[in-house]
Amino acid sequence: MALIDRVNLANDGTFQARCLASASAAALAIINEAVGPSTPKRQQYAVAVLGPQGHLFAPSIARAVAAANPALATAFVAGGQNAISDAQIDMAVASAWNALAGVVSL
Repeated sequence: MALIDRVNLANDGTFQARCLASASAAALAIINEAVGPSTPKRQQYAVAVLGPQGHLFAPSIARAVAAANPALATAFVAGGQNAISDAQIDMAVASAWNALAGVVSL
């Protein structure tokens, strides 16, 4: 799978909307997390995603999701949006959340 396939997927408006919907659901859960070392940044990002300007995060979330699971781009090329399940997007959002929130593990 070529990098351009990831770019095309991440730039797809429907994919961006699906990623934002997934991130919004994740944000609701993250806001209610027990406090840990990375919780403040995770929760700040969650509040931003759910806020009035949340739609502005859709492109970066979509890029992170496409990077977190390169198989999504292959599926998109082969079968469009129908070839990508919501569960696949949810898993990729979960795996990319800390990076999107600026949480760095050293």
